[in-house]
Amino acid sequence: MADLVDILEADHSDILAFVDITTIALRDNRINDVLFPGSIDDSIHSSAYMRWLMVLGFDEPGSRNLKAVHRLTGKVIGFARLALKRFRPDDSQQLAPKRPLKVPEDADEVFFRHYSGSLHESYLKYMAGTEYHWVWNSLYVLPAYQRKGIGTLLMVHAFVEKSIDLNDSPIWLMAQNKGYKLYERFGFEVVEDLDIDLSQYTAPFAGYGIHRTRCMVRPAQKR
Repeated sequence: MADLVDILEADHSDILAFVDITTIALRDNRINDVLFPGSIDDSIHSSAYMRWLMVLGFDEPGSRNLKAVHRLTGKVIGFARLALKRFRPDDSQQLAPKRPLKVPEDADEVFFRHYSGSLHESYLKYMAGTEYHWVWNSLYVLPAYQRKGIGTLLMVHAFVEKSIDLNDSPIWLMAQNKGYKLYERFGFEVVEDLDIDLSQYTAPFAGYGIHRTRCMVRPAQKR
């Protein structure tokens, strides 16, 4: 399968495809059922929020957006998004989010603020001491094409073709428990596990419990 896939630069015309891929890839992720209660089979609200995030990401200076395209069909089947960030030592405002936290429509606001705030605190803990660093925002592949080397292709293209590590900067990412092994193969290390008990926010039933987000860092590479 991987030999039938091209990794290309993405642009704004790919945003809707990226949103669709993200929504489909996360459909079985229990955390979305808590973020968007009652929308297990309806992704309208989550898609609208993801579209808002995607537009911000594409417009952000220093962003790089890659897409995996099936050579025979022309279909976008996966993508990766990352951006170069900077903390200025003389600017204390860099330690706070650049824009107010936007709570998605119909999301569980208490949970959303707790989850997002916890992730931001972890990010600051490990990256605030670095002036320049990369944030790997996302990597998703449609379920039908997962475990076929597409994620690896995206990673290889980013590190080899785009030469990210030539900036001598560390890279931050947040991985779900089932996908972090891929990142370990590319030098990322788990620096913190963020565990949240979903049963505190919704009625307990099968599939709910502890949700783990793995905060990972790839140290700056020495030449």
